Amino acid sequence: MEHVAHNERIDQRIDLAGHTLVLEEILQEPTRYRRWFETARATQGHARCLCVPGGRRLQIRLREGLYHLAVWPEDALSHHRKCTFRLRAEAESGRAGYAKGAIIGRPDGTVDINADVPLKVRVEARTGPVERSEEPKSGGKTRAKVGMLGMLHSLWERAGLNEWRPGWTRDWWRCRRELINLEGKVNGEPVDNALYCVPAWRETEREGIESAWAKFRSRLEARGDYRLRGIVIGELKSMELSKFSYKVKLKHHMQAFFVDKTIVEHAQRSAPPAAAQMGNPDSHIIMIMVVEVTRNGTLKGVDMSFMLTSRHYIPADSSYEMQMAEALVDAGRAFTKPLRYDGEAEFPDFRLQDQEGECVLEVWGMMGNSDYEARKAEKIKSYKARGAQVIEWDTRRQMPDLRRAGGAGKLPNKG
Repeated sequence: MEHVAHNERIDQRIDLAGHTLVLEEILQEPTRYRRWFETARATQGHARCLCVPGGRRLQIRLREGLYHLAVWPEDALSHHRKCTFRLRAEAESGRAGYAKGAIIGRPDGTVDINADVPLKVRVEARTGPVERSEEPKSGGKTRAKVGMLGMLHSLWERAGLNEWRPGWTRDWWRCRRELINLEGKVNGEPVDNALYCVPAWRETEREGIESAWAKFRSRLEARGDYRLRGIVIGELKSMELSKFSYKVKLKHHMQAFFVDKTIVEHAQRSAPPAAAQMGNPDSHIIMIMVVEVTRNGTLKGVDMSFMLTSRHYIPADSSYEMQMAEALVDAGRAFTKPLRYDGEAEFPDFRLQDQEGECVLEVWGMMGNSDYEARKAEKIKSYKARGAQVIEWDTRRQMPDLRRAGGAGKLPNKG
């Protein structure tokens, strides 16, 4: 293996419509280069990272009114070993925790997902809970199909919703806008057919919203040799327990879904941080659910998963991470929250992207647990070995000052 010195640096420059720019300057002032972003997107369809001779293509994404750059699908390993885009791809995604074929990136930027929940079953098959894959969640390449949480993480990551930049704003309307613009397939079905992402309710758009929902539902009601299922994504509003099932309601959506107790309880056990924060007004619980229409016309959930997010819809693996995500927003930082998908691989809790060199942030919330402290020591050792800067928050103490040296941003609440 090629040896790379810990302090090795590369000239991280970007070609944007024929203009050679320093990446750090683009990250700090994206609005300054808007005209060049627009030109490059219209004429070439991409930018180029100049980390290696000849450069590598970069995606140009428009999100929340600002342009930014992302690695081209399946091309991260073609970048220099110390390139920012390669480091992000290698260190920030649980996508690598699947066997080949579970998630397939196409040259045109679309992504196909092989989900472990079938979206088409024979009519004579009984309705109700699906049989889940019992593959291990080791974070290694052992899982051949993508589970519910993995699918939600994949969509969230591709939409850039695990990223944050100063000046951004985000509500459910913006989240949905990014999600519905994604292209690809789930189990061979075009994602725009298979997926219904609940729109933010606006009375002036009632007719269009109701029409789109009726179209999605009618597809599930179509009868032939097979019964079709669909995927619904929205923000959880409430769950009411009856004798055998839960009545699940989503924000912005009038239609209720009925889900067997066993399915809901499995989802809650699989996502304890989300389950613990249900009802917290400072959090958002995002739900992904596979639904089918029963013979009596009831909408039934056959599998589901929950994801905890902060007030700005940034995913979090604990209430402490939720606090940290908001503190980083308040401090005016640019950062990414790595997503584990269905695995348990070790990633930084957050990765800061607005300063030179690798900088990670860790939230230590289980101090006193020997196994946890041993994993902490290993992570710190790994960071030091590659020369990464580490910002730490031991949740038994005050949160550190998160402001970028010489930058703007208010102090986070340390209460």
